[in-house]
Amino acid sequence: MLKQFYQGSSEASDIGFDPYNINGPDFNPDLYLNKLLKECTLADLMDKEQEIYKQIQALDSEMQTLVYENYNKFISATDTIRKMKNDFKRMEEEMDHLSSNMSEITKFSGSISGTLQGRRDQMIKLSSTHALLKKLQLLFELPPRLKACIESESYEEAVIYYSKAQKVLRQYKHMPSFYGIHDDCNAVVEVLKERLRKKFDHPEVTTRELFDTVQLLFQLREPTDTLCDNYLSNAGCVTLQHILEFMNMACNCVVSGLCTIIESYTDLFINRLPVEYYENGESDVAVARKLKAFLDELMQQLFHVVEQRVAAESRLVDSSILVKALDRFCQRLQALSKMMPDADYSKPTAKIVKQAAQDQCAFVLHTLRQFFMERLTDVRHSLALPRTVGQDSLSLADLHLGLQTLIVNQVRCLLKGLQAFVHTDVEFTKQANFQDSFCLEVREEIVVAFIRSINKVALEFCETAGEKSGGAPPSLLLLLSRFSVEMKTALVNQLLGMADELFGAPDSPNLTPASLLVQETSDVAQTLIDQFVRVQGLIISQVRI
Repeated sequence: MLKQFYQGSSEASDIGFDPYNINGPDFNPDLYLNKLLKECTLADLMDKEQEIYKQIQALDSEMQTLVYENYNKFISATDTIRKMKNDFKRMEEEMDHLSSNMSEITKFSGSISGTLQGRRDQMIKLSSTHALLKKLQLLFELPPRLKACIESESYEEAVIYYSKAQKVLRQYKHMPSFYGIHDDCNAVVEVLKERLRKKFDHPEVTTRELFDTVQLLFQLREPTDTLCDNYLSNAGCVTLQHILEFMNMACNCVVSGLCTIIESYTDLFINRLPVEYYENGESDVAVARKLKAFLDELMQQLFHVVEQRVAAESRLVDSSILVKALDRFCQRLQALSKMMPDADYSKPTAKIVKQAAQDQCAFVLHTLRQFFMERLTDVRHSLALPRTVGQDSLSLADLHLGLQTLIVNQVRCLLKGLQAFVHTDVEFTKQANFQDSFCLEVREEIVVAFIRSINKVALEFCETAGEKSGGAPPSLLLLLSRFSVEMKTALVNQLLGMADELFGAPDSPNLTPASLLVQETSDVAQTLIDQFVRVQGLIISQVRI
């Protein structure tokens, strides 16, 4: 048994002929037993017998275990094969049934396709005709739309409208129907070009505005030579000192010069000259008063120039440069006040800073309102696009979610641009009540005013809903009502919380309660949905049966 068990062992192949190796293939039990009888004592023989007996028992136990395990695996494999056989048989029946059903479906599908083929072709023709009519309608409405854009100073939008229709108008201008539209559009575009050219002569135009103006005139096919001349002739005026450079110049030239004058005047007329040199009994106080009057006159002129320059710069999304310039100006004036304590110019300086902050807040509010109107225009365009067969279009839910996301991101971006006004390193933020008043300004004059502006625009759409030309479509009323509901439930508190998070909650009794804004927005939402129901009812009542 041991010989059979170890017959396949790899150890035996490495050893030569050895009849005494109990684990080898050449093992001879007689020789092995004779060797043990000759070499071992009785005690050794009994120990060897016990050892071999234990090995035999162990091998028997292992063999029984292997047989049991293999038997269980064999039984399990048999059950699995039987189960697979049954499953395959049932699967084969289901596949036959499925094949039969697919044949029936194919047959019915072919029958339905043959029946509806004529209607499908007719629907495709109607859809293409509807799309063509929609384009023609946009062409007929193009001249008044361009005029409206010019009146609202939406020059970029006017150029986009004209650029899209320009090719069609030129191609079909020989037709009587398009000839009049072509001439009207050209007349309006000439007015638009003239408005854009006037921007070159505007004294407060920035380099970026010049760049945008040139881009728009390029799209309107303005001659390149003329644009080059206008741009270069006016670029010199635009490249006046950057606000930070301007403040450096004001501080280094004017304020530093005044500090030098104060120092020299004090040494000449106050510190060094004896009393007998003062005529008509003048004292140090009278001499210092003359210096004060001289400083007041110059500083009044300086403040006027700085006010104008700061007002021209208060139209930036990122106000960090403006704040840095104002901070530098305040610090230099503090140095001047230390040299001459009577020359306290903190009040006019605080007035300039406060006005700059208010102008910047007003610009942010204007930017938000303009952004909201532009996004509403995009939504109206999306709703007005024809829906052709097989083409996916944005649902009202997608448009609403996109509008909400864009507005929240824009508000956060613009509010972050104002954080420089309340930075702890800025000197004028340490002035009494400046930070509280600025936080109140941001909350009330930007966030609250923007929320109410949204409500006002929504109500204006209610007034034009149902009109045949230019009125708000019912789908827009439905979208605005859903947006107002979202504002009532979450967006109002989210925008107010955003302002409090970025600037801190102002401690003032003049705060507009969030509950009031929520109630106003709720009323607007109800008005919108009521108007939507009225318009839809009117449309249904006009349908002829």
